[in-house]
Amino acid sequence: SGKEMIDFLKENKFKISDYYLLTDDKNQLIKSLDNIQEKRPKLDFLIDGAVIKVNDTALREVLGFTEKFPRWAMAFKFPAEEVTTTLLDVIWQVSRTGKINPIAILDPVDLAGVTVSRATLSNYSEIKRKDIKINSRVFIRRSNDVIPEITGIAEHTDKSVDVVAPVVCPACGSK
Repeated sequence: SGKEMIDFLKENKFKISDYYLLTDDKNQLIKSLDNIQEKRPKLDFLIDGAVIKVNDTALREVLGFTEKFPRWAMAFKFPAEEVTTTLLDVIWQVSRTGKINPIAILDPVDLAGVTVSRATLSNYSEIKRKDIKINSRVFIRRSNDVIPEITGIAEHTDKSVDVVAPVVCPACGSK
């Protein structure tokens, strides 16, 4: 059973979370997920969700696997944490494929346990579509709790200015 596996790991000095729940009550499961999400910022490790598993090993065999994942386990992802900060600048970098990409330079902010000072801006049309301006407050999140991205504008200020697309290559200076 799942409890026996947890006990085995603890007995053999594996580092595991003290939190797990064995239940066949859907409402208790939902309350437990809400509880984990509430405690998430206070944990001493980062999580972006929880895993729900079938406890019965015989039933696990019946449910089987897809090519990549067991059918007896499901990842429950929490909504990405979102904060606001000020967009200080946009710089332009040449990617390994030669594409010129905008990078947001941010007033550093703590986001999901990491200090974020840069974020991806896919392209100039995204900057225009989201009305992103330098010196504006922006919403930022870590996509899949990994890559920082600007999701939109929190507020423009009287110091907000448009982002200007480059007219020359930032690497070689050609048009």
